[in-house]
Amino acid sequence: MKMYKLWRICVAIATTCYCQQSFAFSHAPEYPQDYYEWSIAIISPSFYPVKVSESYGVYEKEDRTVLMHTFLGFFGATKLTGIRNMIPDYDGFGLPLLTDLARIHQIGEVKKLPDSIYIYWVSLYNQRFFATKFDIPDSVKQRALVQTARPYSPNVACYENTLYFGLLPNGQAKVWQGGCDRFTFIEELTPATEQDKDINGFGADVYIESYQEDIQQRAQAEGVTLDPIPWDKLNRTFTYDRQKAMDAYLERMKAKAHQPKAASSQP
Repeated sequence: MKMYKLWRICVAIATTCYCQQSFAFSHAPEYPQDYYEWSIAIISPSFYPVKVSESYGVYEKEDRTVLMHTFLGFFGATKLTGIRNMIPDYDGFGLPLLTDLARIHQIGEVKKLPDSIYIYWVSLYNQRFFATKFDIPDSVKQRALVQTARPYSPNVACYENTLYFGLLPNGQAKVWQGGCDRFTFIEELTPATEQDKDINGFGADVYIESYQEDIQQRAQAEGVTLDPIPWDKLNRTFTYDRQKAMDAYLERMKAKAHQPKAASSQP
């Protein structure tokens, strides 16, 4: 099993390098000069975080695979303090849609969107192991090529070529196309498969030991109960509002300014 996985990764890396060169020559004319490579982003509730073990894009016609970098900061990216700096009213249960939250980049620099994306991931709250497959519609590929601008930075051109996956503890995945501080909902996916271990062979015991206590501490700090899962709250989404974020920032600065200064230890 491990040898097969190693062989598959080696083949994927080799095809990523080849596909990067191939696309650079055969598809370059159809992309604007300032166009950048596609990416994915992983979103999960703060109280029900996830961890991605592996993800990649598949090009069916070219018979090629593009691996994504392994992002190690999934748990840290779901901290309430960090999210509330951008979305002050975030409740910890819903899905926080933020442009740069837990984004995963390719190992290559391929601009052309793949035909499908595969994500192997773990729901850390209940130690369930899922695989999600998303077949990318042509409409998404076409929209990704349209140059637009950020709402708060109209002079900065950008593209909506990031796919956001909102992962929930029952294996469901909500998919948005995003970029430029904009999000367009595409569809909700059921898991392609569920296994009793992650893709690397680790089981529930490893994840219980590594994450369960921290998850419970998050809930206790907020005075909330995680079981039973409040699905109505998990199905909500929260987005960035510049004015709310700025007001919250000013309040934090005002509170900090009124804190008593620590006495100096110097004579």
